[in-house]
This record gives sequence, C-alpha cells and structure tokens, in this order.
Amino acid sequence: MRMRSRWWPTGAPLALTGLLGLLGLLGMGGCPDRSTPPTVVPTETETEPTPSPSLGPDAFVRATGRGANEDEAYAAAQRALTEAVLGDVAWLELAPLSIHRRGVDLQLVTAENGGIEVAVGLPRERVSALVLELESTVPPPRGPLAWQQAIQAYLQAHLAAHACVRRSLLFTVRCETGDTGTADDDLRRLADGLVFVSAHPDGVPVDVEGHPFRTPTVFAVWNGVPLAGLPLHLDGPGVAALEADHLLTDEHGRAVLRLRADERLESMSLRIDGAALLGPRADAAPQTELRIEPRRVGLQRWSLVTMRGGRAPKADDDAELVVRTRLQNAGMGIPLPLPSRDAEALRTATDDRRAERLSAVADAMKGKLDLLLVLAYDTRFASRMGGGRVWYEAEGTLEARDAWTGRVRTLAKAKVEADGKGDANAEAAAARKLAEALAAEVLTSLRGAR
Repeated sequence: MRMRSRWWPTGAPLALTGLLGLLGLLGMGGCPDRSTPPTVVPTETETEPTPSPSLGPDAFVRATGRGANEDEAYAAAQRALTEAVLGDVAWLELAPLSIHRRGVDLQLVTAENGGIEVAVGLPRERVSALVLELESTVPPPRGPLAWQQAIQAYLQAHLAAHACVRRSLLFTVRCETGDTGTADDDLRRLADGLVFVSAHPDGVPVDVEGHPFRTPTVFAVWNGVPLAGLPLHLDGPGVAALEADHLLTDEHGRAVLRLRADERLESMSLRIDGAALLGPRADAAPQTELRIEPRRVGLQRWSLVTMRGGRAPKADDDAELVVRTRLQNAGMGIPLPLPSRDAEALRTATDDRRAERLSAVADAMKGKLDLLLVLAYDTRFASRMGGGRVWYEAEGTLEARDAWTGRVRTLAKAKVEADGKGDANAEAAAARKLAEALAAEVLTSLRGAR
C-alpha cells in the first residue's frame, strides 16, 4: 500500500479540490438543507487507496525504477529511461549525455511497502535535443594510437546512423541514415597484418600437476610492429585461475596472463575486447584469436652438451655418439642442436651458474627445450699388454637438468676400463663403454621419475 508521494514540478493548487467539495454540500440557495440530515453511504471508491500522482502529460518518454532507497530506485529508473531514449546504455560510453537531470526534469518519488519507486520522464523537446546531441557527438579516441583515427571515424559514423534510427522510432518520422561503408572498410582493414604471438608457440610448459613453469605471455604485432594499448579479453576453462581476464597490451605489445597462486593452467582463448574497443559496436571488432594451451614437459625435447677434459670435444666424439644413440633408441627422439654460443656457455658454466644460464636458453628457445644432458668425461692410459693391446680408463658423469628450473633431475657417475689394439682403439673403447653405463643409468632414473 502506498504511504506517501512527492513529485516535481508541482501541480494545480489543492484548494480548488476543497472548494468543489464544499459546493457539493450546498443547496440551490447557497445554504445547506437543515430539514433532513443527509445520509452518507460509503461507496467502493471511498475504501480504495488514493491513486498516486502521475508525471503529467508533458512526459513524452518515461520510465520507473524500484529499490530499497531513493538513490537505488533512481539509478534503476535512470537506466531504464536511457534505454528508452538511446536503445542501449552502452552508447553513453561514446556520447556522455545527461539523459535525466535529477531535480530538474520530471520526477516522482513514491514510498511503498518494502521500498521506493521512482518515476522519471522527459518532455518531447528534451528528447529531441538529446537525439540531436547524440548525432553530432565526436567520440573520444579509443584503442591503440595507430588505430585511433580509423576507430573514431567509424564510431562517429555509427553514432549518427544510430541517432537517425532512434529519431525514427521515437518520433515516427522518416530518417535517412548516412553511408558508413567507407568507415566500415577502414575498420576491417585494421585486422590485416594483426597477429597474436605466444611466447611459447607449442604450449606453455607445465609440470605434472599442471602448474606453469613460465607465466603465459602473448604479444600483439601489427604489420611487424608491437601494438600497444590494445584491449584483450580471455575466455574458456582457464579463465577462472587468472587474476584478471581483461588485459591491455603494454608498450612492447605484450600482455601477461597472471595466474593466482598455486593455480593450474588450463586452455583458454585470447581475442580483442570488442566492448572496450568499440563500445556498443563490439561485434565489429577484428576477430583475431589465439589459443593458450598448457604443454606438459617431457623427455622428447632434449639436447646434449659434451665436455671432454673440460673442453669441447672433437667432432663425432665416441662417447657423445653412444649417448645420443642410446637415448634416441629409447624413444626420446632426436636431440635438438643448440646454437654454438649457448652450447659453449652451458659447457663452461660452473655448477651454480649452469642453472641460470640454462633457464635463459630455455626462454630464448621458446619452449623447444625441456631437458639438457651434460656429459663430462675424460680418458687416460692404464696399462700396456703384450701383442700391442692397450688398456685405457674412462671416468665421467652424465647429468640431466630440467631446462625450466635448472634443477638436476638425475646424475650418473661411472669409471670403466677397456682394451684395444693400439692407443686410439683402446681409448675409444673406454669412452664408449663409459657412455653406455652412464646412459643406461640416466634412462632408468628418468623413466622412473615420470
């Protein structure tokens, strides 16, 4: 049941109502008939609640809103009125119009059981002025600097076209929308040359539990140049783990997809945030898209660095060839050749620095390397036998390191002897025998750790 109401502007004086009621009680001579007391019979209308005042005939467009308090109800009414005038409140992003001026334009506040109702309205001339203002608005610059001119021209053309549509609907008049074809074509051409590049094209490396070794990172490149200021949006199963699903590329065209602590990485899609770029024309945004996928690290992406006597070995080193062959035959695939500078840096690094350098190499190779094996060994003469046969010793280690953390996953050590006819054959036999022992131990350890 309504309890009270107040509204603006005020209506006719209430005194007239009282005067008319008094005249109804008077006789023909202007005096009450005192001979017979009047009988008052209650009518059905007298027991009904009094109808609330209306906004009046000047309200050409009107809307109502309800809420727990007046501010909440007014906000709802304001939104509904904006939709009635513009069709979608999103157009306010491009044209910051004052649709209803509180305390100035028509407004009625009514207290009801459990809340407040606010009615708002605008006269015809005010609505006409708003549509004209919408039509002539120049939207503010949006998006990357290199795109702003095309985007602004596109939005201005569609603001004018939308204003024409609203004028037709609101006032039932004919209105010819302007040609937006040129602006539309210019906007579509922005997608030409736009690509999203992942820092890890083959998938973001993750551990056995799905936690990423690196933060997923994407670069926006337009005609070969990093594109800064591009709004992006992510969706898909992996979005729930992100700190934010709306991003903006930095000055390097980079967007970093930060996960909350201890969250696993799942697949998701990255695309342009059409609403942030074009507001109510979001669907016209370029449709460039990139899938972000996790990739569990394994044993298939590996490389081998060899040191013999603390130095790079000669070509076709016997021990290195054995290790390569054993690992390939075990299903680990073909080893990845490292750039000579990276191989030398890893070869000469001390144990405490090798992890740091390996991590840098893994990043530079963009996910192509998961495992590094470092073979370090040397040979020495042991003894000479009759008949030209010679014994040689070989001693060394084979270390397997996680490329993303630098952590040593396994380390095999061995010392062997082998003989051969002549020094060269004996030395080569010892090197091969050592490599066989080291490779077998490392393979067993790596397979057990899967």
